[in-house]
Amino acid sequence: MIKVYRFDKDGYFLKDEMVFEDPQNPDKPMLPYDCVEEAPNIRKGYFAKYVNGAWKNERIPTTCEKAINNKFTCISNSSEPHNQAKKMVIEALVASDPEHYKTVVDDNFVMSIEEIPEPTEEEKAEKLAEELRARRDADLAKTDFYLVQDYPISEEDLEKIKAYRQALRDLPQTEGFPYVEYPQNPLKVEE
Repeated sequence: MIKVYRFDKDGYFLKDEMVFEDPQNPDKPMLPYDCVEEAPNIRKGYFAKYVNGAWKNERIPTTCEKAINNKFTCISNSSEPHNQAKKMVIEALVASDPEHYKTVVDDNFVMSIEEIPEPTEEEKAEKLAEELRARRDADLAKTDFYLVQDYPISEEDLEKIKAYRQALRDLPQTEGFPYVEYPQNPLKVEE
Protein backbone atom coordinates (compact mmCIF):
# COMPACT_ATOMS: atom_id res chain seq x y z
CA MET A 1 0.00 0.00 0.00
CA ILE A 2 1.21 3.49 -0.86
CA LYS A 3 0.03 6.78 0.64
CA VAL A 4 -1.46 9.30 -1.81
CA TYR A 5 -3.14 12.68 -1.45
CA ARG A 6 -6.64 13.29 -2.76
CA PHE A 7 -7.98 16.64 -3.96
CA ASP A 8 -11.46 17.77 -5.00
CA LYS A 9 -12.63 18.88 -8.45
CA ASP A 10 -11.20 22.36 -7.82
CA GLY A 11 -7.84 21.01 -6.67
CA TYR A 12 -8.28 21.55 -2.92
CA PHE A 13 -6.74 18.94 -0.64
CA LEU A 14 -9.26 16.54 0.86
CA LYS A 15 -7.32 13.79 2.64
CA ASP A 16 -4.51 11.31 2.45
CA GLU A 17 -5.31 7.67 1.86
CA MET A 18 -3.71 4.37 1.05
CA VAL A 19 -3.93 2.78 -2.41
CA PHE A 20 -2.60 -0.45 -3.89
CA GLU A 21 0.64 -0.65 -5.81
CA ASP A 22 0.45 -0.93 -9.57
CA PRO A 23 0.96 -4.66 -10.28
CA GLN A 24 2.98 -3.79 -13.38
CA ASN A 25 5.13 -1.27 -11.51
CA PRO A 26 5.28 -2.21 -7.78
CA ASP A 27 7.01 1.01 -6.73
CA LYS A 28 4.17 3.10 -8.10
CA PRO A 29 0.59 3.38 -6.81
CA MET A 30 -2.54 2.69 -8.79
CA LEU A 31 -3.19 6.38 -8.80
CA PRO A 32 -6.79 7.61 -9.08
CA TYR A 33 -7.25 10.69 -11.28
CA ASP A 34 -7.81 12.93 -8.24
CA CYS A 35 -4.74 11.84 -6.28
CA VAL A 36 -1.03 12.57 -6.32
CA GLU A 37 1.97 11.07 -4.54
CA GLU A 38 3.37 14.44 -3.51
CA ALA A 39 2.22 15.49 -0.03
CA PRO A 40 0.88 19.01 0.38
CA ASN A 41 2.76 21.28 2.75
CA ILE A 42 -0.29 22.53 4.63
CA ARG A 43 0.44 25.65 6.63
CA LYS A 44 -1.78 26.98 9.36
CA GLY A 45 -4.15 29.60 7.96
CA TYR A 46 -4.00 28.22 4.42
CA PHE A 47 -5.87 25.86 2.13
CA ALA A 48 -3.70 23.48 0.09
CA LYS A 49 -4.58 23.45 -3.61
CA TYR A 50 -3.11 21.32 -6.39
CA VAL A 51 -2.47 23.59 -9.38
CA ASN A 52 -0.51 22.82 -12.56
CA GLY A 53 1.21 19.76 -11.10
CA ALA A 54 2.17 21.25 -7.72
CA TRP A 55 0.64 22.03 -4.35
CA LYS A 56 0.12 25.72 -3.61
CA ASN A 57 -0.98 27.34 -0.38
CA GLU A 58 -3.98 29.65 -0.60
CA ARG A 59 -4.32 32.02 2.34
CA ILE A 60 -7.56 31.84 4.29
CA PRO A 61 -8.86 35.40 4.80
CA THR A 62 -8.84 36.61 8.39
CA THR A 63 -11.12 39.62 7.96
CA CYS A 64 -14.24 40.38 5.99
CA GLU A 65 -12.36 43.09 4.11
CA LYS A 66 -9.68 40.60 2.98
CA ALA A 67 -12.37 38.10 1.94
CA ILE A 68 -14.10 40.76 -0.15
CA ASN A 69 -10.85 41.94 -1.73
CA ASN A 70 -9.85 38.34 -2.59
CA LYS A 71 -13.34 37.51 -3.93
CA PHE A 72 -13.54 34.65 -1.41
CA THR A 73 -16.74 32.70 -2.12
CA CYS A 74 -18.30 29.27 -1.80
CA ILE A 75 -21.31 27.44 -3.12
CA SER A 76 -23.82 27.78 -0.28
CA ASN A 77 -25.67 24.51 -0.88
CA SER A 78 -22.65 22.32 -1.72
CA SER A 79 -21.74 19.40 0.51
CA GLU A 80 -18.14 19.19 -0.73
CA PRO A 81 -15.71 19.38 2.22
CA HIS A 82 -13.70 22.33 0.92
CA ASN A 83 -16.85 24.27 0.13
CA GLN A 84 -18.15 23.57 3.63
CA ALA A 85 -14.84 24.80 5.07
CA LYS A 86 -15.06 28.00 3.02
CA LYS A 87 -18.67 28.49 4.10
CA MET A 88 -17.64 28.15 7.75
CA VAL A 89 -14.91 30.77 7.22
CA ILE A 90 -17.39 33.18 5.62
CA GLU A 91 -19.94 32.69 8.40
CA ALA A 92 -17.31 33.08 11.14
CA LEU A 93 -15.91 36.26 9.60
CA VAL A 94 -19.38 37.82 9.32
CA ALA A 95 -20.27 36.70 12.86
CA SER A 96 -17.19 38.57 14.11
CA ASP A 97 -18.49 41.89 12.70
CA PRO A 98 -22.24 41.61 11.97
CA GLU A 99 -22.83 45.36 12.22
CA HIS A 100 -20.66 46.05 9.18
CA TYR A 101 -20.85 42.87 7.07
CA LYS A 102 -23.39 40.30 5.94
CA THR A 103 -23.45 37.12 3.88
CA VAL A 104 -25.17 37.21 0.52
CA VAL A 105 -26.15 34.36 -1.77
CA ASP A 106 -26.75 35.05 -5.45
CA ASP A 107 -29.07 33.26 -7.88
CA ASN A 108 -26.38 30.62 -8.53
CA PHE A 109 -26.03 29.88 -4.78
CA VAL A 110 -22.63 31.59 -4.61
CA MET A 111 -22.14 32.85 -1.06
CA SER A 112 -19.92 35.84 -0.39
CA ILE A 113 -19.45 38.66 2.08
CA GLU A 114 -20.85 42.12 1.49
CA GLU A 115 -20.23 45.30 3.43
CA ILE A 116 -23.34 46.82 4.97
CA PRO A 117 -23.47 50.44 3.87
CA GLU A 118 -23.53 53.13 6.53
CA PRO A 119 -27.10 54.24 7.17
CA THR A 120 -28.20 57.44 5.51
CA GLU A 121 -29.19 60.45 7.61
CA GLU A 122 -32.81 59.60 6.83
CA GLU A 123 -32.34 56.00 8.06
CA LYS A 124 -30.60 57.24 11.22
CA ALA A 125 -33.49 59.64 11.88
CA GLU A 126 -36.08 56.88 11.35
CA LYS A 127 -34.22 54.56 13.74
CA LEU A 128 -34.03 57.29 16.37
CA ALA A 129 -37.74 58.04 15.85
CA GLU A 130 -38.60 54.36 16.39
CA GLU A 131 -36.50 54.29 19.56
CA LEU A 132 -38.12 57.47 20.89
CA ARG A 133 -41.62 56.16 20.15
CA ALA A 134 -40.83 52.92 21.99
CA ARG A 135 -39.40 54.87 24.95
CA ARG A 136 -42.43 57.18 24.93
CA ASP A 137 -44.85 54.21 24.93
CA ALA A 138 -42.98 52.64 27.85
CA ASP A 139 -42.95 55.93 29.78
CA LEU A 140 -46.68 56.39 29.21
CA ALA A 141 -47.30 52.86 30.52
CA LYS A 142 -45.13 53.58 33.58
CA THR A 143 -47.33 56.54 34.52
CA ASP A 144 -50.75 54.96 33.91
CA PHE A 145 -51.19 54.17 37.59
CA TYR A 146 -51.27 57.88 38.46
CA LEU A 147 -54.57 58.22 36.61
CA VAL A 148 -56.38 55.53 38.56
CA GLN A 149 -59.22 57.31 40.33
CA ASP A 150 -58.35 56.22 43.85
CA TYR A 151 -54.56 56.65 43.55
CA PRO A 152 -53.34 58.99 46.30
CA ILE A 153 -51.87 61.97 44.43
CA SER A 154 -52.25 65.70 44.96
CA GLU A 155 -54.10 67.78 42.34
CA GLU A 156 -50.89 69.67 41.63
CA ASP A 157 -48.90 66.45 40.95
CA LEU A 158 -51.76 64.98 38.94
CA GLU A 159 -51.75 68.06 36.67
CA LYS A 160 -47.96 67.74 36.26
CA ILE A 161 -48.32 64.07 35.27
CA LYS A 162 -51.14 64.86 32.84
CA ALA A 163 -49.01 67.59 31.23
CA TYR A 164 -46.04 65.19 31.05
CA ARG A 165 -48.15 62.46 29.46
CA GLN A 166 -49.55 64.95 26.93
CA ALA A 167 -46.00 66.06 26.08
CA LEU A 168 -45.11 62.38 25.51
CA ARG A 169 -48.11 61.89 23.22
CA ASP A 170 -47.27 65.09 21.31
CA LEU A 171 -43.60 64.17 20.95
CA PRO A 172 -43.76 62.75 17.37
CA GLN A 173 -45.51 65.92 16.15
CA THR A 174 -42.92 68.22 17.75
CA GLU A 175 -41.01 70.31 15.21
CA GLY A 176 -37.61 68.76 14.53
CA PHE A 177 -38.66 65.27 15.69
CA PRO A 178 -36.74 63.00 16.35
CA TYR A 179 -34.03 65.55 17.18
CA VAL A 180 -35.94 67.06 20.09
CA GLU A 181 -35.61 67.37 23.82
CA TYR A 182 -37.29 64.42 25.50
CA PRO A 183 -39.88 65.30 28.18
CA GLN A 184 -38.82 64.59 31.75
CA ASN A 185 -41.11 63.01 34.32
CA PRO A 186 -41.84 65.70 36.92
CA LEU A 187 -42.27 63.08 39.63
CA LYS A 188 -39.71 60.54 40.71
CA VAL A 189 -41.04 57.15 39.68
CA GLU A 190 -39.63 53.99 41.25
CA GLU A 191 -38.85 51.47 38.54
